[in-house]
Amino acid sequence: MVSVSFANEYFATRLNTEAWDDASSITKEKALAQAERELEPYKAQTSSAKLLSAICEQALWLLQGDTRAELQKAGVKVFNIGNVSEQFSAGGRPPTISPQGWAILRGPSGVKAGRLL
Repeated sequence: MVSVSFANEYFATRLNTEAWDDASSITKEKALAQAERELEPYKAQTSSAKLLSAICEQALWLLQGDTRAELQKAGVKVFNIGNVSEQFSAGGRPPTISPQGWAILRGPSGVKAGRLL
């Protein structure tokens, strides 16, 4: 499992990590554990370095909360409010995986098999 100290070092040089920075150690541990569970299917398909980074990004995304992701998980394809409309397209990314984590996993030397290529 990714340690909180590893994740703290990872986020030390990344912008927009307030959700991580403000979380308690217990909440950070929970976020990392959940992120690791959610990315388990990709463990054998990518390098350990990329997986560790993706787990950190997934944990941050979980802490931030993402209304759009929640709508996508519920199967919403188009969202309208008055004259404003938004159409969701994850570009093949599962709605339960963070966009940044997915980009890390499917990078040039990321996931080697499956639907990610």
